Amino acid sequence: MDIYESISRKNIQFDFIVMKPGNHYFFEKIKNLGGNIFYIMPPSKVGYFNYAISLFKILKEKKYKIVHSHVAFNSGIIMFISFLAGVKLRITHSRSSNDLKEGISWTIYKVFSRVLIFLFSNMKLTCSVKSGKYLFGRLFFLFSNVRIFPNAINLKYFKEINNKSNYRTKLNINNDALILGNVANLRPVKNHLFLFKIFNEVIKINPNSYLLIAGEGPERIILNEFIINNNLSGKIIMLGQLDDVKSFLGEIDLFILTSIFEGVPGALIEALALNKKSIVSDSIELDLKFPKTSLKHISLKKSSLFWAEEIIKFDKEKCTISSFDILKSNYYDSFDLSKKYERLYLENK
Repeated sequence: MDIYESISRKNIQFDFIVMKPGNHYFFEKIKNLGGNIFYIMPPSKVGYFNYAISLFKILKEKKYKIVHSHVAFNSGIIMFISFLAGVKLRITHSRSSNDLKEGISWTIYKVFSRVLIFLFSNMKLTCSVKSGKYLFGRLFFLFSNVRIFPNAINLKYFKEINNKSNYRTKLNINNDALILGNVANLRPVKNHLFLFKIFNEVIKINPNSYLLIAGEGPERIILNEFIINNNLSGKIIMLGQLDDVKSFLGEIDLFILTSIFEGVPGALIEALALNKKSIVSDSIELDLKFPKTSLKHISLKKSSLFWAEEIIKFDKEKCTISSFDILKSNYYDSFDLSKKYERLYLENK
C-alpha cells in the first residue's frame, strides 16, 4: 500500500482481485485512491477450472495491460490465465521464503506451478535472494533475470514520528522497564509459543521486563493458555490488531521475531526505520548489511535460555549507526521504489 500511495496515479492505476469476502483492512484506502476491488471464489472452494474462468473474464473485460501477482505458487495459474487473456506484462513477485505444507501432492503442485511461471511470466521479482530461490527455484533464480524489489515503506513517515507514545502509561509500565515488542499474525509459522518461552527466561534474569504482542490469529487461545499456566499475566500483554503500529514500535526497546520462515517482514523494516534494535531468527534474511549492534540473528536451534541471555546482552549494547540511513540508501523508501516501479510498468506495458 505504501507503493500504491507513492506511485503516480496519473500514469498508473491499481485494481485488486481478492479471494476473501468482506471489508478488509485496506479496502477503504484502495477506493479512496481510485482503485477497484474484485472478489472471486478461491480454487479451494470452486475448483481451478471455475476459478480460472472467473479470473479470465475480469482480465478480458477490463483489458489490463499488466498483471502483478504476489501469491507465491498460485501465481502459476494466474500467469497462464493472464497470457490467455492477452495481458502483455505478466509479473510474478515472490514475497515468502518457505511454507509449512508437505506431501507429494504439494510437491507436484509446486513443480507444475514453476513450469507455468517459467513459461508464461515475462517478469520475475523478489523481495530477497532467499525468497527468489524459494519460488523460482535455485537454478532458475541464478540463471534468469530475477529482479530484487525490496519491501519498502514510507520512510518519511517514520522519520517524522514521535518515538514515544503513551503505551507505558496506559499499561502501567514503569520507565525503567525493558519492553520487548513483536508484530505478527498469531499463526504457527510466526512461532509465538517459542517467543513466550524465551520471555519466560528473560524475566528470570530481569524481572522488570514486558513482552507486548501486536496481532491477531488462530493461535490466540493457545497463547493465552500459556500466559495463564506460567503466571505471566500482566507481563505478556496481547494488544490485538493495531491501527497505529508505528507508535507501538516507537515505544518498545527491542523488536523480536522468532518466525520459522519469512520473506522480508514489513514490521522488521519498520522497527529498523525507527532505529530499534532487533533480534530475529536465522530464517529471516535481508539482502543488506546492518551493524551487529542494530540487527542480530539467532538460530532457532538454540535454547530459549540462550535467546534470553542474548536479549539481555543486546539491550545493553549501544549502536551509533543509523538503520534508517541504511534503508534509505537501499531503495527501502516507498517513494524512491515507486519511481522504480513506474519505470518498470511504463517501459513494458
